[in-house]
Amino acid sequence: MKRLIHKLTVLLILPTLFSGCAYQTIQPNPAYAPVRPQVTMLPPKDDGGIFRSETSNPLFESDKARHIGDILTVVFDENHGGYSDGRV
Repeated sequence: MKRLIHKLTVLLILPTLFSGCAYQTIQPNPAYAPVRPQVTMLPPKDDGGIFRSETSNPLFESDKARHIGDILTVVFDENHGGYSDGRV
């Protein structure tokens, strides 16, 4: 009898616990929407030459991101430490 009560209790409690997450709806917050940068097109300089200094890529220069719209990769390297005896 005690085992039957235990099984019934488990069968009633577990579905109740798991169904609590099933009906949760999360509305997206518009304050956290991604912001796209505005693209500003500068008029090309018409100085009559073939070489354009703003679009050049010299042979001995790296391809670092330094212009508007360049893609960056950010790497976070964290070190954590602690003591097992409760010291801070």
